Amino acid sequence: DLHRLGIPDTRLVRIYNGVDVDRFRPARTGEKKEIRSAFGICAGQILLFCGQLTPRKGLPELLEAWSGMRANYPNIALVVVGDGPLANSVREQAAMSDGTIVYLGQRADITRVLRMSDVLVLPSRFESFGNVVLEALASGVPVASTPCGIAEQILVPGRNGWMIKHTDVIAIQQSLGEALAASKHWGDLAPACLQTAQEFTFERIAKRYLKIYQEMLTTHRVHAVL
Repeated sequence: DLHRLGIPDTRLVRIYNGVDVDRFRPARTGEKKEIRSAFGICAGQILLFCGQLTPRKGLPELLEAWSGMRANYPNIALVVVGDGPLANSVREQAAMSDGTIVYLGQRADITRVLRMSDVLVLPSRFESFGNVVLEALASGVPVASTPCGIAEQILVPGRNGWMIKHTDVIAIQQSLGEALAASKHWGDLAPACLQTAQEFTFERIAKRYLKIYQEMLTTHRVHAVL
């Protein structure tokens, strides 16, 4: 949009959102099990969708994809967190899923939800940024996402997550299949997830803002002298 207004690249600086790495942290030993028990979740592993329950997020495609796969993974649950126009549909599907789909509604304790999860799934059609991606990585949780928002730039398949090529059922199933095939190694991806998140700490982002302000002030002073 700025380019269309005629603003040149030399006038543009991109600074990403940050993540609170003190608030979002990996689960301690035994903590995943404790949190799942508190939520009444019996599954041994958890795929998490967290966001607005809208078609733009690719939720209908995710639910259809998982419905076609879940019989092969009886010990894995898809946990859905959020609210929106699709809430009733999610609630109904969860009620008929024998525990393979769990709907927790809108939550204020997202840090706990992320710590109990194993993989975040975000099959969105569009994300302006996607804060939840950084929050998951800071929690040591790898991410399966479409190439949108920040995910397109920081996810490295097999290192800190998996890429979903398109927001459609087949592509989601393919990506989840790759993730599930590597389920024994999910814990091994945590260091790479944390390393990626460290590039977006509040301290690092604040320093980038300060650098821009300093450059702007310096330029202003030079122009004033001239």
